[in-house]
Amino acid sequence: MRHAKYYIQELIHLSEEAKAMILMRAVIVIYILFKILYFLKVNDSLGLMTTLLLGVFKGVIPFLVIFFLLVIFFAVMAAILGAN
Repeated sequence: MRHAKYYIQELIHLSEEAKAMILMRAVIVIYILFKILYFLKVNDSLGLMTTLLLGVFKGVIPFLVIFFLLVIFFAVMAAILGAN
């Protein structure tokens, strides 16, 4: 099993076009997820679940922003201090 460090190093060595393709694919997958959730709203039994899921996504975004900022902060601090 490969560690996250291996995958990060692989991403660093990719060309700009390959990085752009990875980003576009991720955006497309997220867009497809939201479209599927939108079409599930038509069904009455799945409409409430879809509304709840979209509400959860909206509520989680501020947490994720702060969480990733903290992760980046601690990663930079570890790099500065020379952690392995």
